[in-house]
Amino acid sequence: MAGIPVLLGGSPVGTLNGYRSEPADWDSSDVRALRAYGDLIAEVVSAALAAHDHGVLADQLRYALDYHVVIERAVGYLMGAHSLDAVTAFDVLRKRARDSRRRVADVAAEVIGQAHSSPGVRRPDR
Repeated sequence: MAGIPVLLGGSPVGTLNGYRSEPADWDSSDVRALRAYGDLIAEVVSAALAAHDHGVLADQLRYALDYHVVIERAVGYLMGAHSLDAVTAFDVLRKRARDSRRRVADVAAEVIGQAHSSPGVRRPDR
């Protein structure tokens, strides 16, 4: 058996092991081939992780685009109702979402719904 570390960012994340059915000495060309294959594995794993990260980022951006109107309306409501700046109002939404383990958009929709059902709040004409 011969083994070499598989490195990502200079840190080992696993090993690539080569086995032979009969005992034998591994020569330098065998070890070089294992190292080259280990480097290839590291590149493929690194590319897969980068693609996953890009996919997560794309999902987050898609979510933000899909729900930005609801979130911005809730931020505006909180700003007016509680004399907050935009950053603080968004932080209030985010904290409520984290505390209740829900999405910011769901909390924002709830805030807007409560605002529309509160006495003295005029609903826009349809």
